Amino acid sequence: MRKKTLKKPIVIKIGKKKYTIKRIELAPDCKIVKRGKLAYEFLWRVFGIKGALLTDLSSLYDFDSQIDFRNETVKHETEMALKKIKKIYGVDVSDIKGLVLYKILDRIKKHHEHQCP
Repeated sequence: MRKKTLKKPIVIKIGKKKYTIKRIELAPDCKIVKRGKLAYEFLWRVFGIKGALLTDLSSLYDFDSQIDFRNETVKHETEMALKKIKKIYGVDVSDIKGLVLYKILDRIKKHHEHQCP
């Protein structure tokens, strides 16, 4: 059976409003998948999140924000998240470019491997 792909946007009408459905493409996930259980443990321990869609482009910035819908503002709490990571895992990740999650997890894993006898 051939896969169906959405070649051009589909317009649907609900009531008097028209909505356009566009194709969504996700970034690859092969690097984050290799970190497996550690990735989801990290999200729970640092942010209190039990599950999330993670890709190789997922970063700390995706999870450290608070959205104020009334004022249409976003407040990032990156410094607080970095302090929490250091407290929980004993590792500084602030120098990781883009604060990409799989790179943060690699640093945590490497740090813990060196801690064990």
